[in-house]
Amino acid sequence: MVFSLTGVLQDGTPHRGVVPTNTAVPLFLAHDTDAEVRIRVCNPSGAPIPLDDAALTLTARRSLLDCAGHTHFVATLGHTRGEGVFTIPATALQHWRPGRYYYDVTLVAGGQRDQVVATSPLILLPAVARS
Repeated sequence: MVFSLTGVLQDGTPHRGVVPTNTAVPLFLAHDTDAEVRIRVCNPSGAPIPLDDAALTLTARRSLLDCAGHTHFVATLGHTRGEGVFTIPATALQHWRPGRYYYDVTLVAGGQRDQVVATSPLILLPAVARS
């Protein structure tokens, strides 16, 4: 399964219509299938954010208030400016029951942490029956 997201770093530049104002995007993951989440990080005007010496982290939580029961995934940053890929193996969430969870994406660069994808639903679907 492959998903594409757009992360927006609010750096004070004017917003243009090419960039979503609400970055919350639900992810639907099958319980027994690996997933790849590709992300493009830009500013509100659509210019890609350089990710040199930066880290992108996708955090999955069991509830909105859950501080302890979470899982982190770190993106592999691409050679193209502003792009990264999260690999989510099926085994990473195997102890979670199918249901509704939450995730967000954070950019850490220059000593600052900025949420670039708003807290969004992560729907974990039951395992697919194979014959």
